[in-house]
Amino acid sequence: KGGFLPSELEIDLVISHNKFDNFQTLYPIAKQLKVPLISIEHTAPVPNWPSQQIEHMRDKMRGDINVFITDWSREKWGWKEEDAISIYHGIDTDIFKPDERRHLVDPKLHPYILTVVNQFSKEIRHWCCGFPIWKEVIKDLPWKHIGDDPGFSEPAKSIEDLVKQYNKATIFLNTSTFSPIPMSLMESMSCGCACVSLDSCDIPKIIKHGENGLLGSNSSELRANCVALLKDPELRYKLGTNARKTIVEQFGLDKFINKWNEVLTRAASIRKS
Repeated sequence: KGGFLPSELEIDLVISHNKFDNFQTLYPIAKQLKVPLISIEHTAPVPNWPSQQIEHMRDKMRGDINVFITDWSREKWGWKEEDAISIYHGIDTDIFKPDERRHLVDPKLHPYILTVVNQFSKEIRHWCCGFPIWKEVIKDLPWKHIGDDPGFSEPAKSIEDLVKQYNKATIFLNTSTFSPIPMSLMESMSCGCACVSLDSCDIPKIIKHGENGLLGSNSSELRANCVALLKDPELRYKLGTNARKTIVEQFGLDKFINKWNEVLTRAASIRKS
């Protein structure tokens, strides 16, 4: 409808961050303004969707440039590599870094398992965050949870506080069942955490079992991995060191920024044409 955008704004492109609500609103805006639409998808299709619905969204909900956060996500949506680009998360490794005292043994400190998820305990999120799996894993083990989840946990007070929490933790546990790649998992790796994770989605592409983390396919395997790490500081050190190296070498900000610069340059050429 006319007048929905201030006339003094000069808009060069429109970015949609998901197909579940952003796209429907922003697609007609891009068309009206005659500017490129970059469609980013952070999620994957709901598991019980019929293939026809996924195909319909793939064919009808297309931007001028289409971006996914992992190859796994792109493939789940049915996109070919030549039709879309995958840009993995970039982590600021100068902020998310190990504390110099991280691996010093302090007899006053007891090892524990950390998780970081918002709305973790809420039933509506159980299917994708794995809260029931988490409860089975941490039963009778020392744990701490951080996240915006009223009645269950509090979020970190700041980025600096979050980094401190990663560095205090002995183990970082990820039970996400349907997230292409959780940002908290990558942040914890960058801080040198020894990570235990479900082998879901694109995670096995980043974590190699026994090298830079431990993977499991069910709660029993995850629990066994956590128990082993709680008892073995040398293994924690090895996995945490290699986890940090993985993020620095493969998922630093430089690569992320360069890929987005390529996308924005391409969008500018579409606008000029």
